[in-house]
Amino acid sequence: MLFRSDALHRLTDQDLLTLEATGLSTLCDLRGRHEAAVAPFRLPPGARAVPLPIEPRIGASLRDLLANGAATRAETTRLLGIAYLKYATEQLPVYRQLCDLILEDDRRPLLFHCSAGKDRTGLGAALILTALGVSWEQILADYVATDRFWRRDHPLPDEAPEEAKQAILDAHPALLAAALEAAVAPFGSEVSRSHFYVPVICGFTKYVSGAGGRIPRAWWGRIWLYWLSY
Repeated sequence: MLFRSDALHRLTDQDLLTLEATGLSTLCDLRGRHEAAVAPFRLPPGARAVPLPIEPRIGASLRDLLANGAATRAETTRLLGIAYLKYATEQLPVYRQLCDLILEDDRRPLLFHCSAGKDRTGLGAALILTALGVSWEQILADYVATDRFWRRDHPLPDEAPEEAKQAILDAHPALLAAALEAAVAPFGSEVSRSHFYVPVICGFTKYVSGAGGRIPRAWWGRIWLYWLSY
């Protein structure tokens, strides 16, 4: 069983009880080191925290843009696009670590999160689903579900233009698609989203056999069960 989430530092006592009831074993924190330090969270009994930091590389540029009140939706989206591309290329080793943990029986149920559960976490979910051959339509539906479930209470500068704030808070399917394409680009044009070169991208090499480097049929059922319980 897998869960994706936004930051957990505001969990109530009741929230912790809810998480405990899932039997949660592992919480993977994709926030940068500073983000995690200023907003620590409590663990439900029996759960282990694993930091897998992905630093928000454009954070300073984005903060400056918002603070001067001149940010537009287009410019904010452009900066987010740069961040997505960096996550999908420079940070692939971190996502491989996440996949390794997912495949360890005693690590599940597993929850992975960042600050909003949308960008770094959304890409991680898309990588996992793509590696399993899930259709792009289903991957997209999972990604944009953030717009329905996230409370959009991430603190942003009061002076920032409303259109720029909305750009930060919205899900961006086009950016996700571009990031996935960037991740597979080094492996040739024959690599499509539906096949995705599982052993290279997500590090499932221990479980891959046969032509094309795909997960054996028996493992498809096993991993699918865990994801469909999400």
